[in-house]
Amino acid sequence: MSPRERVLRALNHEQTDVVPYNVWWDEGVRQTFVDWTGDPDFDRDLVDHFLWVSADLKQTHLPENEYVDEWGCRFKQGNIFHLVEPRLPEPRIVDDLFPDLSEEWRYRTMSDSIGQCPDKFILAWFCFGFFERGWMLRGMENWLMDLVEHESFVNELLDGVLATIMAFVDVVGKRSDVDAILLGDDYGQQHGSIMGPALWRKFFKPRVTQVFKRTRARQIRGHSLLRR
Repeated sequence: MSPRERVLRALNHEQTDVVPYNVWWDEGVRQTFVDWTGDPDFDRDLVDHFLWVSADLKQTHLPENEYVDEWGCRFKQGNIFHLVEPRLPEPRIVDDLFPDLSEEWRYRTMSDSIGQCPDKFILAWFCFGFFERGWMLRGMENWLMDLVEHESFVNELLDGVLATIMAFVDVVGKRSDVDAILLGDDYGQQHGSIMGPALWRKFFKPRVTQVFKRTRARQIRGHSLLRR
């Protein structure tokens, strides 16, 4: 049974020989396991059942492990990325802020990766959704204040992010080699939602609902999409 077949059976509530799983190692964590086991190939028998793919976005690499993403936000790369400078110092939309994810060239790497792993369950992932993109563009403190003080700006920014996500869904939804679309975002902390339920329902829920409706309208490889 292939990894993809296991995932599909599990989604259909059918018995599988092995429960499908995905192991995504942080480089530092993996090295800790290598040191602990003394085996640089300790995970040789693990089978990732999912292949995560996405559209290509431009990056400009800078000295000291820093880079600027296509949205114009500057980060420093460590074991995780850290925001150094947001694109929007003021709550105002600027020109050329939103990438055009309908462009064909952005999906060539996706096609190559899928071609090398035809037996995996293919997840087309849009990383950094509505809330995350907001704080990357504005900085966390400014973004949280924007949600309260600059409603028109927040709506304009989130509508731009929504259009970007919809373009991704429309392109990927036409492909015959993708199994599911996954929207990545971060709304929670240890004790509840970061922005509180009222603001989440006001700004984010309606747009997430639109993405889910557009996604559910697609039938990829003949079955419904996995949603999270």
